[in-house]
Amino acid sequence: MCAVAAAGTAFAQSLQFKLPGAGTFILPADAGRSLLGQCSRDAPANVSQFWDPSGEQIRRLEFLLPKYVGNDAGQKLRIPDNVEYHRQYVGIVVNGKRLIYGNFYPANFPDYLDEKSKPVVVCDGGPAFWGIVFDPEANVFLDLKVNGSV
Repeated sequence: MCAVAAAGTAFAQSLQFKLPGAGTFILPADAGRSLLGQCSRDAPANVSQFWDPSGEQIRRLEFLLPKYVGNDAGQKLRIPDNVEYHRQYVGIVVNGKRLIYGNFYPANFPDYLDEKSKPVVVCDGGPAFWGIVFDPEANVFLDLKVNGSV
């Protein structure tokens, strides 16, 4: 339930891809199963456990993310880069490997109940709502999925 401090995420803002520090939420491991219950996009499968990623791991993910999304991966899926995104993270274990799952959504989307501790799940919504898997050991992104269209 920790919010990652604003310091350190400002450098992740490039290509008009805005990731404000106040919009970063590391969800508790017990919220992980609910976060993976996305209704308009695939989420990681074969998850055996959940864990709490560190603030440093999230800062590294957010530093590398704009370049990844700005390249072919994000452009093919039409992820808007001129949006200010809030995001939720949870650590997942898939086939014995510790990974991080990120849930991204526009900061100006209407009233979330409690995005600091409750997963945001939006049906449809289009490519401004998306999820990604990050391998913090190899510093690579493994999967990028967007919601369906409205």
